[in-house]
Amino acid sequence: MGNEVAVIISIFLLILISIVVLINQGVINVGINKGPHLEASLGEKFKLRENQDAIVMNESLKIEIKEFIYSPCTEGMYCVWSGLRVTLEFTKDGETISKDFESKKDFRFAFDYRVTMINTDYETYVDLKVEKIE
Repeated sequence: MGNEVAVIISIFLLILISIVVLINQGVINVGINKGPHLEASLGEKFKLRENQDAIVMNESLKIEIKEFIYSPCTEGMYCVWSGLRVTLEFTKDGETISKDFESKKDFRFAFDYRVTMINTDYETYVDLKVEKIE
């Protein structure tokens, strides 16, 4: 009985070591859980949260929040820049671009889309609307 347990433990350890080696070599991809993927529709407002990405249905467009900057100008001070920004990353057909949004109702063009930032707290979420440019 003792030899059987030793064999089972040895096999288990061998499998575990093999999995670790394959992960380190990139053969097995263990993604970081970034939260649920959001499915968005063209022309409709959606809320994208920190550590979440959105896939625009039927468009193969992926949108991720890369950075929030919340460093507003102190009241009574003159600032050149508001200190508020959301950086979004857009991926389509293997190509990736980043765009900065600095104010509510701000929009940018990414690939063949107009992306409007409708609302944000500059810390945890951004409300977006994506429209196809014809």
